[in-house]
Amino acid sequence: VLVAALAVSLANTVLEKALDWALERDVYRFQAVSHRLARAYAGLEAAKALVEKAADVLESGSGVDWGLTSAAKYVAVEMGLAAAEAALRTFGGHAVRRGMGLTDLLLHLYALEPAEGTSDIQLEIIARSLEKRWGTGRGTG
Repeated sequence: VLVAALAVSLANTVLEKALDWALERDVYRFQAVSHRLARAYAGLEAAKALVEKAADVLESGSGVDWGLTSAAKYVAVEMGLAAAEAALRTFGGHAVRRGMGLTDLLLHLYALEPAEGTSDIQLEIIARSLEKRWGTGRGTG
């Protein structure tokens, strides 16, 4: 859950930088920009809710729900990377300029994808968790 929370936090920072940039440059009024950033915001809010749910389950002491923790990590990283791409598109070529503070954040976000298992591994854990929950005694149809 820690990696998922870090992904959401980093992505929120990236999104805030992109929003500041778009509003200062007066390009936010274009739907291509505002909708891109709105989509990133919505994805990050959903990821944050899932991370909080996974953290609550862990803190409750009822044990680890591997499907839920993997879902939180998967969604947080995927939405974080989507927010990073939205920021890159918003900044354009300025994204890689020194002093923008964006490239380090983006590199950290990309480094989180393989941490604690790649997205493919997380999907496998989720799939096995679903199979355990619904695979036995449910019939075929």
